[in-house]
Amino acid sequence: MAIGPQVNRAYESDTWYRQGSQLRMLCDLLGLTSCPGDGATSPVMAEFFAGTPQCTATQDQTVKICAPVANQRLTSPLQINAAAKDNEHPITGMVAYANSQVVAIGPDAILNATISLPHGTYNLVIRAWDSTGHYFSSQENFTVTSSDQLTASQENSQ
Repeated sequence: MAIGPQVNRAYESDTWYRQGSQLRMLCDLLGLTSCPGDGATSPVMAEFFAGTPQCTATQDQTVKICAPVANQRLTSPLQINAAAKDNEHPITGMVAYANSQVVAIGPDAILNATISLPHGTYNLVIRAWDSTGHYFSSQENFTVTSSDQLTASQENSQ
């Protein structure tokens, strides 16, 4: 049970959480880029808090990337938020690759991570696999830029 002004009232989740999820929740709320112990691999509890975007894959054997948005220009650190769905078998892991390098790993059907990347253009691939070892993935591109470049770009578009 959680209490506070940002907690979704009477919210019930279908996700199986482990004890490490509480530690992970505290790390996420503090904005830490890594979490010790079981918190590093436990499911994220962000769905319990108001204003947290829900990421849900709706089709069988798919990965939905909710953040970053395709072709977005953003600054580092950035948030990766994705969900996977398999109607027949449980999802047992997800991994995110930025330009073929592993940048985040999750133990279930939800991947929520904050990562730091240098300036540049990236191809993000998120792969999920189920309990049989079958995998499926989704990909998109985005650009990491400095906050000065992002501000100038926004001003020029107005």
